[in-house]
Amino acid sequence: NDLFSKFDALCEPHGVAKIETAGDAYLVSSGVLRPDGEGFHAVLAGHDPADSARRLLAFAADMLAAAATVTMPHDGQPVQ
Repeated sequence: NDLFSKFDALCEPHGVAKIETAGDAYLVSSGVLRPDGEGFHAVLAGHDPADSARRLLAFAADMLAAAATVTMPHDGQPVQ
């Protein structure tokens, strides 16, 4: 899916971890997991909730911008 591929590309720059997709839902976490250097995620011992919120908010804003660049196959309109 073109939309989810765009979302995937946003995860690393924002420091969020993709957990899963289920149907049309896209689930990420912020401040809970970090890359461990071997391609896996490790659970953090502690985190800054304000930093986690900032990361998620910036990620969400970029998700909206990315969605506007994808068109719906049935009508050619941008995803809303």
